[in-house]
Amino acid sequence: MKLNRLITLALSFFALLLPVSGIASELSQECQADFNGRKVRFVVAKEAGGGIDQYTRLIANIFADTTGARTQISNIVGGGGFLGLQAVATAGDENLTIGLFDAESLNQPFGNHSGLDLEDFYTLGIVMVEIEAWVGLVDFDLTQHGTARLIAAVSDPFLGVRRLGLAAHTMGIPLSAVGGYSGSSDAMAAILRGEVDVAAYALTSVLRAARGGMLKPVLLLSDGPVAEFADVPYLAGEGGIVDLFTQQWEPHKRIEAMRLARATAEISKSIRTLVISRNISQRSHRCIEEIIDNILFGDELAQAAAAVNRPITPINAQESSAILQRSHATAMEYRSLLSALLTEIMQ
Repeated sequence: MKLNRLITLALSFFALLLPVSGIASELSQECQADFNGRKVRFVVAKEAGGGIDQYTRLIANIFADTTGARTQISNIVGGGGFLGLQAVATAGDENLTIGLFDAESLNQPFGNHSGLDLEDFYTLGIVMVEIEAWVGLVDFDLTQHGTARLIAAVSDPFLGVRRLGLAAHTMGIPLSAVGGYSGSSDAMAAILRGEVDVAAYALTSVLRAARGGMLKPVLLLSDGPVAEFADVPYLAGEGGIVDLFTQQWEPHKRIEAMRLARATAEISKSIRTLVISRNISQRSHRCIEEIIDNILFGDELAQAAAAVNRPITPINAQESSAILQRSHATAMEYRSLLSALLTEIMQ
């Protein structure tokens, strides 16, 4: 930071109250004053230690350093993430609460017992957009699998039906799911024990598990090849596995399968999104959006995430909201099929 800017900050009353950082200097004085010493809770609907938890802790730490706020992390596990959503949705100005969720938890097309949807939240920004991948043993070859039934490990039935059930449906492969796995590590351990054939998680998690040499990504839920993984089959698009598996299908069925494969790739992406309740005031919303935007695009988060091998692809609030709306519209288009598959694969 340049010397003259440091001098300016030093003469500012609000800057004297806050830790001097690159992000804090970009915040309006109004927001600095509002959040210095204020308590802000961050909710994670996952157990401590996973990817979303790590991202949240990085952001909460920078939020505190930036504003002088007193931040805390609450891991609220249960109900497939809905308990965490409720904690965020019901909080107002007196107990400001920010949540980081996979977009799929926010836009369930067939409802959930929390009764919440995108309209209950302000979207603050996206931290990470990442394709999902199926993971299996190193000798598993989906291109040679044929039509034998697959057994999949599922941590969350709602996510599993998109990432596993719908993808299998497009390929004409019957699939049954086994639920109750607490997360990616638990599900991948089940693959190693021979209890299940595959699971589906964010590509970063799959690659981390593959370092042990016994697991590998066996299918990328992408619409086209991914240059860095040319040897891994991909789901949709020309040359994809659905294209390969449906070459002998009737033309109209093949066209629909290809279209569905593209939709599956769209709605199965891991989109880690920051949200806050619409119960808060316009002033709080404006300031939190400003703070989060500075954090997402600041050097501090990029460096902190790189230090723990967590990639980020920050997107601002307006664009994030549009992305979530498009994903929701696609999921709603296939609502009946998703509902039927949810019942079918979890029997």
